[in-house]
Amino acid sequence: MTARRPVRWSVPALLTPALLILALVLRGGQLAHRSFYGDDLVIPARFRVSGLWVPYDGHLMPGSAAVQIAADALAPLQWWLPALLILVATALSALLWWRTLSVWPATAARPVLRTTALVALVFSPFLMVGSGWWSAALTALSWQLTAAAVILIQVRTSRWGVLASSALMCGVLLIGLLMTERVLTVVPAVLVLTVLAGQFRWRRWVAPVLLTVAWAALYLGLGGLTPPDRDAPPGDGVASGIVDALRTTLLPGAVGGPWTWERWGTSHPFPTTPVGLQVIAAVLVAAAVAVVVRRTGLRRALPTFLFPLAYLAVILLLLAVGRGGSGSSDVLVRGLHYWSDWWTVAVLSVTVGLAGAAGPARPVRLPGSLLRCAPAALFLCSSVVATATWTHAWHDDPAADYLAGLRRTVADGTPFLDQPVPLEILTPLNHPWNRISRVAGSLAPAGGTATVTDRPVIIGLDGRPVPAEVSPRAHSDAGPVPGCGTRVEVGHPQLVNVFPALPYGDWTWEFNAVASAPVTVTLSTPNGLEDEASWRSRAVDVPVGTTLEQRWVTLDGGGGTVLVEIHGAAPGTHLCLGAGAVGSTVPRM
Repeated sequence: MTARRPVRWSVPALLTPALLILALVLRGGQLAHRSFYGDDLVIPARFRVSGLWVPYDGHLMPGSAAVQIAADALAPLQWWLPALLILVATALSALLWWRTLSVWPATAARPVLRTTALVALVFSPFLMVGSGWWSAALTALSWQLTAAAVILIQVRTSRWGVLASSALMCGVLLIGLLMTERVLTVVPAVLVLTVLAGQFRWRRWVAPVLLTVAWAALYLGLGGLTPPDRDAPPGDGVASGIVDALRTTLLPGAVGGPWTWERWGTSHPFPTTPVGLQVIAAVLVAAAVAVVVRRTGLRRALPTFLFPLAYLAVILLLLAVGRGGSGSSDVLVRGLHYWSDWWTVAVLSVTVGLAGAAGPARPVRLPGSLLRCAPAALFLCSSVVATATWTHAWHDDPAADYLAGLRRTVADGTPFLDQPVPLEILTPLNHPWNRISRVAGSLAPAGGTATVTDRPVIIGLDGRPVPAEVSPRAHSDAGPVPGCGTRVEVGHPQLVNVFPALPYGDWTWEFNAVASAPVTVTLSTPNGLEDEASWRSRAVDVPVGTTLEQRWVTLDGGGGTVLVEIHGAAPGTHLCLGAGAVGSTVPRM
């Protein structure tokens, strides 16, 4: 009989399933306290109109946009479906990284190193913030899934031959590239990692490299890196925020932070790491670097750290070019979701460096394993605190209550004037995609909104309808015709003056009119800054009867005139139009 070999238990082997479950519980708790963020509402509305292949803030993401449109069609303005999909993608990403680290020669035989890398990848605050809202999660998790799958394929298909390996990698890459242009960095990053690990086989990388180059050309050809403001110097706001980002974001994030946040208006939370915590984070990072250098030697440590630094510089350059300009802010680079793929690259690079310098793997018994897992445990605890504080920073976000009320209002069939979504949720910078008719477009054919009504109703901050009135910003001209005001005849358009001229925006006009026969009147706001097709695309049709009646009409535009036209009526039909207030629609006092 053959003697049975004793089972050697290690903390990493025992804890890996628990870590994966904990990651899902933590992410689920985070998502349970979240709702839609600004981009999550704008993207489905915009891409339904513009098509999927139009860059958005420098991003080319036809696949992500299609997923968001589909989710919005299946469960309009309901958070449960995006949250479920984020949770599923998180689980897939965690499992893929676990499997990849388990078979990758650099980490397969080193359970402590493998577990430490898994904790750093799965619980990273950089990925936590990237998974915190719908649109960011789709791009951040797509990069993670693609990178893990590419590494796994190039390790596991070595016996299948070049063709099978290349075909599989290209298939995965194509799906990832459809989701986000950020996947363009996967092939260069994994190539460098395989070189550092001494596993580079150039033949299997020819096709993935060609696909990456072709997609990069497509991305640039579609204007993906065009700054929002061509006249402003690239990186105007980005460059000035690099030092602050390093102190308050990157260094704390490297040790599982940041732990303090501040949220302004409609923004997502930004880290506000106090100076004392910045110093502690810097000391811990320096200590970790010193340990790696001591374990690997300076010669091996240099490429281990130079590669992540070069990757960091590339991200900064891309942010400066693609998101620079006069409209950018120095706090932009303090958004942790921009750095999630950089963190993954840094973790894998250091892991490869440590694995290559460790020599032959030796079994580690329980006491030693516990001690060597201490850094991972500290990082995990720090990340849990960062997740909890980041989630709490959203406590005053009104989006969930507003969207729930809006869904009930539309379901009740209550008509209301089209209007911008409240400033607390979307700013006017998102015009025209911030209008309720755009945001709620999947709830009903017209989104429950109206452009003309005889009973003005708007939506309050709770998403429920309230009686409304116009807060006058200007008044339309009373007209020169006694007893009629402004007379408009069929085929003879009239320009009605508005005093004072209105800036571009969303306005409501108290429309006081009567016609000699029932007609439909077309109202538009011509101006010298747009061509005719543009301002006519926003025209509003108003039915007018033979009884004087006040109506409230939404006008999208600006300037000092409103063009009034009657079409399709019998010759001699005319309209009498009186003065009326023009302004914002507010709850009736």
